[in-house]
Amino acid sequence: MAESEKAPIIIKRKKKGGHEGGHGGAWKIAYADFVTAMMAFFLLMWLLSSVPQEKLSGIASYFKTPLKIALAGGASVGDTTSPVKLSGSDTMTRQTGAEGKTATKPFAPDAQGGFKPTGPEETKKKTKESKQTPQEQQTAGEKSPTTSSPQESIDLVMAEVELEKREKVLLEDLKKKVELSIANTASLKQFSQQILLDNTPEGLRVQVIDMQNRPMFASGSAQFQPYASTILRELGKVLNEVPNKVSLSGHTDAKPFVGGERGYSNWELSSDRANASRRELIAGGMDDSKIIRVVGLGSAVPFDADDPLNPINRRISIIVMKRKAEENIRSESGSMDTMLHGPSPSGK
Repeated sequence: MAESEKAPIIIKRKKKGGHEGGHGGAWKIAYADFVTAMMAFFLLMWLLSSVPQEKLSGIASYFKTPLKIALAGGASVGDTTSPVKLSGSDTMTRQTGAEGKTATKPFAPDAQGGFKPTGPEETKKKTKESKQTPQEQQTAGEKSPTTSSPQESIDLVMAEVELEKREKVLLEDLKKKVELSIANTASLKQFSQQILLDNTPEGLRVQVIDMQNRPMFASGSAQFQPYASTILRELGKVLNEVPNKVSLSGHTDAKPFVGGERGYSNWELSSDRANASRRELIAGGMDDSKIIRVVGLGSAVPFDADDPLNPINRRISIIVMKRKAEENIRSESGSMDTMLHGPSPSGK
């Protein structure tokens, strides 16, 4: 056969596709996601198995009412629960008595804000308390320290804030009333420069100060000048209109007495002047029971610290006290009584 008559060589190239085209790297990504999810699942199971049952119960209670528990500092308040329903029992036993309803839950808040299960002894104790008469419950309450729920604590704080707001408004109104009385009373208007008003942490302070050419007292004396008596008597009428208690303090300059500190000194003089101001306020119409403190501070608290001999340091300070300041004074008496006689049997 001739060379030109040879059969042609045919090369067949197969194109890959169809079923074989899907075996790239995508399945590896899916498999890695699956393995990661399984690892996370088993890690979660291991962590849950190592957590005590009490903490798990606290976590479950938190997710039922998370917002209320957060606001209440760790314990749920109110009867409303979130739509999230978790497995497990959350039974509540209600006991109705003459005083109302008492509810006990299987998990009660502990002192740290967490939750602890209520065991059989705790259940027996609460059952015993529910059978007590009101008199027995009151006696038991006096023997044991009082506890309050988170909601009661929140209510107390809110009530405290509201009282402070009202008290602030009351003292602001009193300040305006005193200023108006000074401006409209002829006997006070001419001495307006000697009457200073300001707000302090203890309350509204009214200071009657001495002037270089118009002293309230004769030198070294606790006897008021007539104009100073008029000022205090007019102030007594206005200050008597509020229920707040009043504190009086007398002040002197730093000029010492001839006899020195061993004899009659600025301490005695300031005390006598404070007591003299008390008598003038009462003469003007102030109720004697409103005065809770009368003290003499000598020259220890000067008005002008740069010039201890300045006549302005000789003054009478009247403070219409805030409730907390009054409680602080009364607590001094309670502390002294405890030191002398010891705590009372009732723990009060």
